[in-house]
Amino acid sequence: MDISEYIHDIFISRCKDTGDRPRREEATTFGKALQARCRGEIFDLRECRLGPNAATAIAKMLRYVGQVKKLDLYGNVIHDLGTIAIVDVLKNSTNHLIKELNLGCNDIWDEGGKAVGELLKYNRTLTSLELGAGSHFWHDNNLGYESAIAISEGLEMNTSLTILGLNRNLIGEINTEGAKALGRMLQVNTTLSTLKLGHNFLGTRGGMCLADALNNNHTLVHLDLMDNAFGPEAGIAIAQTLQSGGASGLSILNLGANKIGPRGVGALSDALKTNFTLVSLNLEDNGIGDYGAISVAEMLGSNHTLTYLNLSSNGIGESGGSAIAQALPRHEVLVTLSMSNNSLHDNAVTLLAQSLKKNCSLVTLELNSTKISHEGGVAIAESLSRNTTLLNLKLADNFLSEGAGRQMADHLAQNSTIILVDLSGNQVNHTTSKQLNKICSKNRTLRKTMEAAPLKLEIIRLRQEEAKLPVIESELTEQAEAIANAQRVIDTATSQLEMITDDTNNETRHLRKKLGEVETQLREEEKKLRDREEDLHKIQEDYDSKIKELLQTLTQEQQTKESLEKQYQERSDELEETLKTHQARVQDLHQQIESARKDTQTFRQQEREAMLELTRLNEELNGVKVDLGQNNSTPSPALSNGKAKVEPRKSILLEKSSPASAKKPAASTEKPKPKAKPSKPKP
Repeated sequence: MDISEYIHDIFISRCKDTGDRPRREEATTFGKALQARCRGEIFDLRECRLGPNAATAIAKMLRYVGQVKKLDLYGNVIHDLGTIAIVDVLKNSTNHLIKELNLGCNDIWDEGGKAVGELLKYNRTLTSLELGAGSHFWHDNNLGYESAIAISEGLEMNTSLTILGLNRNLIGEINTEGAKALGRMLQVNTTLSTLKLGHNFLGTRGGMCLADALNNNHTLVHLDLMDNAFGPEAGIAIAQTLQSGGASGLSILNLGANKIGPRGVGALSDALKTNFTLVSLNLEDNGIGDYGAISVAEMLGSNHTLTYLNLSSNGIGESGGSAIAQALPRHEVLVTLSMSNNSLHDNAVTLLAQSLKKNCSLVTLELNSTKISHEGGVAIAESLSRNTTLLNLKLADNFLSEGAGRQMADHLAQNSTIILVDLSGNQVNHTTSKQLNKICSKNRTLRKTMEAAPLKLEIIRLRQEEAKLPVIESELTEQAEAIANAQRVIDTATSQLEMITDDTNNETRHLRKKLGEVETQLREEEKKLRDREEDLHKIQEDYDSKIKELLQTLTQEQQTKESLEKQYQERSDELEETLKTHQARVQDLHQQIESARKDTQTFRQQEREAMLELTRLNEELNGVKVDLGQNNSTPSPALSNGKAKVEPRKSILLEKSSPASAKKPAASTEKPKPKAKPSKPKP
């Protein structure tokens, strides 16, 4: 690949960026360096002091050089302008197949981040994109939540990118919108396998958003969330996701420096007892203490997949270290264990040394700055004579004595596997350190020799295959011609595909616009629904209070009703008794009335007879008077006597009727009025 014609433009543009005066010697040196870095399909332009003008010149070169597959611009200062220039070339040009793009540490802000997000919507060749930094640079990128939203929207449509690096940006510094957008993307994207989000100020809410999204993601393999101040709540949320079967493809998880604490680590340990996919777990600098270390030790007894475990800088003491040491023999797959910067002391390290005699899987053990003294060093030295798997042992910055160093050298003389022993920062003298380095160097040489024997056989086989190359080259030439013909067909199909893609993109933009309008309407309807729910909630509260009052009133009325019913029953009983008494009295009165009626009839009969007799006597009297008048108009004494004789007869008749009335007085025919019934009490 000849890029000599573009080197001059790139050099002049870099001088504009740096403000240096162009010199021929520097141009020659720069050209040689650029030629050496840009060979084949790889353009390695890391830390070349390139600015936006130089990036624009490189973009111009890329328009005509279509064989580049890896472009590395890490550690320059191309800013947003240079990023947009590079992105425009990748978006609009179809004669290149760049698969890896590294724009880390270039002081890129949201404008450049949005351009990258737009690129991801249409690019189908890019598999790796780095926009972060492994360590702190003075010109780190500064991508905020707007860039995270744009990149997430691009990845929702992208089907090729597998690695995305966003470490050391500002995604969560202002709000959680960036974390929410990344969460939505993880639920939709099915190709991304590595996501690096360390040092992004995501906070507890951002961590919980990502944990919820991982429930529906089963393709992510490597997730870096270091130093985001998650706190225990986010740690518990991630643990619940792992325990419920979410993130089923996750094998590498970095949660270092997140202040998860013993509660969060306890939840993670419980989840990992039943998780069989995670192989690497970084929990350094989380303040888990002895309680968290004991939880991890219990997990190691049940988990049989974890191969890397980092518990450095966690405030673990002797009890936590002892628990980890006792759990190691039960965990037969752990390869790397780091417990540096903890206060383990000699007791815990002695137990760890005893476990090394039984453990057959540990390859790397890091115990830097763990306050180990002579006793702990001697215990580790004795264990190394029996352990045949440990390759790397780091004991720097402890209190190991010269005696412990000599014993370690004596025991390692019988060990043919260990290749690194780091005792820097201890009380071991130069002679002992040199002896240890000599033993490790001998073991490394032996290891290379053992590994070289199969390689020599492979070289012989390759030489035999080399003799067959001419025949294969002729076949390849024929295949190349066939490929050229196929390429022409592919180009034709590609042009047709581009036309279809343009139509599809236009339709997609139209649909996205409509979707935005629908989402706006949905948000308004959701707001109205929330207001309606609040009103309904208030109505429900009023209804509940009124129901409560009515229930109290109903209870009081029920009690009153029961009291009145009781009174009514008592009054009814009294009335029934009174009625019975009155009925008996009325019956007696009826009998008396009947008897009086009979007596009255008898008396009337006697009266009629007496009246008939009186009438007859009156007639006789009148006859006598007539006779007397005829005889003498003056009454004679005899007539007076006769009259006197008649009156006694009338009295006699009256006397005959009097005995019946004298014997029994006539009963009153007036019926007695019954007593009024008492009115029933109203309930």
